[in-house]
Amino acid sequence: MDTNSSIYTPSKCEVANLYYESIYIKVFESGCHNLYIKSDAEILVNIYKHYFDPLNSQLNVLFRSDDNVNSTQIEFSFTFQVNTYYVIVITTYRPGMTGNFSITIESTNKTIFNRISKYK
Repeated sequence: MDTNSSIYTPSKCEVANLYYESIYIKVFESGCHNLYIKSDAEILVNIYKHYFDPLNSQLNVLFRSDDNVNSTQIEFSFTFQVNTYYVIVITTYRPGMTGNFSITIESTNKTIFNRISKYK
């Protein structure tokens, strides 16, 4: 994420604009998968079903990393279903913060990641 990344405001009550990247995930086997996300910046991670709406970030959310814990490394398990569109959104913890990140997923079958964020 850099200053050309998309931005959104997590809730209508906040003024903060956070940089984010959204990535489509397609799995070829239903079940529990382990995800490891590492960054050189403090991040939050959300998973959405079908799509992510930056104007209503509460809509379709299935998983939300703990908002009270800012971390550069987040690990969690999530149960994905085949033939379901998932979007993972990785956002900076603080306004104006940027940084690189990587995603690793443990799966017994193929997994596809496709970046869908648009640059400003």
